[in-house]
Amino acid sequence: MTTTVLMLDGGTFTLGGTDYSDAVSKIVLHASADTVEVPQTFATPKTLRKGPVKYELEIDYLSNDIASQLFDDLFAAIAVGQTGQLAFVVRFRAGAVSASNPQWTGTLVVTDASIGGEAGGLSNGSGTFGCTAAPVKATS
Repeated sequence: MTTTVLMLDGGTFTLGGTDYSDAVSKIVLHASADTVEVPQTFATPKTLRKGPVKYELEIDYLSNDIASQLFDDLFAAIAVGQTGQLAFVVRFRAGAVSASNPQWTGTLVVTDASIGGEAGGLSNGSGTFGCTAAPVKATS
């Protein structure tokens, strides 16, 4: 089996219908589940998965408090009276959607919005947001 390296280059990221590709420095899609440890026997594995799979989208971004910036959309979504839900689309590489360049879509729930940083430095934001369901992988 040959492994192909995933180079994150020229991809796209949209949130709530707005393209923020130029503001995002890191995107990681997580899928995880809790585990249960059982006493090991000859016939039973020691660790088993329990419960549902949890999906999250981790984003690092350049933060700015002017209108039409990523922080602005996150801050508006987390406001009182809002559901916090925003649709996202992620493609990790440049080019058309294909089996070797899939596109991921889903809905995340905003639970954090941050701005600021050290004096004289860049304002960076970071958040890990739960998804409302499993992200959908498109290959065409």
